[in-house]
Amino acid sequence: MAPEKVAAPWELPLDNVIVVGAFNPNILSHAWVAAHVLGDDPGDGESQLAFGTGAVIHRFGDLFWEPTRQRLRVLGAPSKTGAFVSAILEKLPHTPVSAAGVNFARKCEQAPEGLGPFRIDIDPSRSVELLRGERVATSLSETVKREDDVILTVKITFGAEGGTVDFNYHCEAVSADSIERSNELRRHVEKSVSFEEDVKRIMGALVG
Repeated sequence: MAPEKVAAPWELPLDNVIVVGAFNPNILSHAWVAAHVLGDDPGDGESQLAFGTGAVIHRFGDLFWEPTRQRLRVLGAPSKTGAFVSAILEKLPHTPVSAAGVNFARKCEQAPEGLGPFRIDIDPSRSVELLRGERVATSLSETVKREDDVILTVKITFGAEGGTVDFNYHCEAVSADSIERSNELRRHVEKSVSFEEDVKRIMGALVG
């Protein structure tokens, strides 16, 4: 199906799963996904050129995927995206892959001076004087290695439109065997719903 050019880009979900790997965009079409991943008749699919990149984004309902030669990005509810990506990796186990990230973004209305254990305390006038420019945004980032070896990065940003908290649950495939590397990443993305629960826990601690 040729990409459908529309006047306005889709409003894409913020939560997503990204797998770094050499995917074939010609394989990951609506027809292939419907037949090999979704199983049931998902209805009519749509496609659109991604703004600024020229890549093609496909969708069935509220599930979106963007395959390129460098990565696969799947956007939607974590209850769908993790299983979707896992199914693709299972069907295409010889695709060279190296890493996967399960990503979330949440709005934050809390003042930057009081976010759980974090504090963002900037002297605006001194910052402007030092950097010779008006402040656009201020951010804080913390990266930890969890007990399950997942690398979690939490980035808190405050700008003119308020605050956001971004979460990245990252896994590097370490096996020398290509199929086992794929399986490593499958196990990681299948935790998407569990990671979402962790995001809720952390946000509760940050904003109360």
